[in-house]
Amino acid sequence: QSTYDREKCHSRAQTYGIGSFQKGLLQIVNEDDPARRRTMLYSDFFTRSIQSLGFFRDSIAQCFECMRVCPVGRKYRKRQ
Repeated sequence: QSTYDREKCHSRAQTYGIGSFQKGLLQIVNEDDPARRRTMLYSDFFTRSIQSLGFFRDSIAQCFECMRVCPVGRKYRKRQ
């Protein structure tokens, strides 16, 4: 039987998206050191956060809780 722990799932599966973009942007804007700001701006984490906005990764993560509550294709899934 599967269980869903929102805090564990979100912190591990949903690491990129609007939340991470906003958090990263706030940190970049508040950084005083120009070199550090540039490093943060071009970091892998911030780049992936921006990409997730364009490709909607948060909405297609397909973790089992997302799939369970998603109305798309509900009539084709087995109920247990």
